Amino acid sequence: MPKISNNSSGKNPKNGHCLPEKIVSGLIKTNHKLIQIEQP
Repeated sequence: MPKISNNSSGKNPKNGHCLPEKIVSGLIKTNHKLIQIEQP
């Protein structure tokens, strides 16, 4: 999992894309845990 650097947050025009990526990755991790729990 690549780490997002906050050093270039002010210069990087893709900074606005960081938050959605974190949210999506969080949802994927949550869904993965739920799937593991559902499996016997």
